[in-house]
Amino acid sequence: MSLPIAPFAAAALPFAAAALIAAAILLIGSWPWRGLHPRRSSFYAVLGTGLGFVAGCRLLGLMPHWPPGSGFDRAMWFIMPLVFVVELAGALAGRFAWLLWLPRLVIAATAVRVILHGSKYITDQNTPGTPEWTTQESIVIFAALAAVLLGLWAAMHLLLRRTPSEADASAPGEPGALATGAREPGALATGESVLEVSAPGGFRKSTALSVGLAIAGTCAGAAVVVMLNGYASDSQYGLVLGAAIAGSATASWVLKTPADLSGIVGIGLVGAFCLLLLGRFFGNLSTEAAVIVFLAPALCWLPELPPRLHTLRRLAMVGIPVLIVVILARQKFDEDSLKNAPKTKGSPSHDYDPSDYEKYK
Repeated sequence: MSLPIAPFAAAALPFAAAALIAAAILLIGSWPWRGLHPRRSSFYAVLGTGLGFVAGCRLLGLMPHWPPGSGFDRAMWFIMPLVFVVELAGALAGRFAWLLWLPRLVIAATAVRVILHGSKYITDQNTPGTPEWTTQESIVIFAALAAVLLGLWAAMHLLLRRTPSEADASAPGEPGALATGAREPGALATGESVLEVSAPGGFRKSTALSVGLAIAGTCAGAAVVVMLNGYASDSQYGLVLGAAIAGSATASWVLKTPADLSGIVGIGLVGAFCLLLLGRFFGNLSTEAAVIVFLAPALCWLPELPPRLHTLRRLAMVGIPVLIVVILARQKFDEDSLKNAPKTKGSPSHDYDPSDYEKYK
């Protein structure tokens, strides 16, 4: 019995295209054999991820409407393009890159308000002036969610810029590390070892790869969880975004110098944040599940307590909670499906009446 390969190939095409376009643009722009500064590679990573994301969404037919009439439309027209522009600017800003935290703060502070615009939480269409949340409640909720997004965003940036000396000071025997005093082209001329500096800015290859793939997995996991909780129409964009980020992260491994992937990590966090908001406020996603999935990338910090396998540990620690939530969501989906399934004619009844036997004698 032959397997129906064509339908699977057609279904996988948008995601494969997103990953391949992202990887190709990063490799073509950076040239694997050239030792570019990490920020140059960051520009191509963000550009490739953006183009791959748009191409994948187009292949899926997942394009926002204009004028925007839903939270998804507003996220795709206002929030995501702004994040891509900010991260492209951050890749080119050089020593002034810290100024980009102001627009990042604006994105974090306004994302929830933009997505919930016109919803029952802040606007009651039936009775004007009586939304579900009071003004004080809205301010507290918006501020709390903005702080969570911005805090995790900053934590991931700090992790990617963590120098080898900070990460490996308590684990000098880590596999793959050169002995103290060993020299490599990336080491400083003042006698510091390669354990202390791996690239301008302190970027590490294993960290860039593992954190990038962890963020990609978070986007994909968020998409599946939201799909299974009553918001399946537009949640596939999380799978496309995850594929594009995974393509860039994987391609960064072959570059001569470690790449700065903080741009695509920020894009992934904002994309997952918006998706989980849609599932929580417009679907049936629970607050607990949304929090677990979104904060899963924070576990990437745990291997900084001197590990031996950075990449596998990060992927496992992010993948486990996401997988747990996916399994729980699947169970809830199956339970709801059985509960709402109509009873078919002729199905056995549990309420047996002896008189029924007399009718068919």
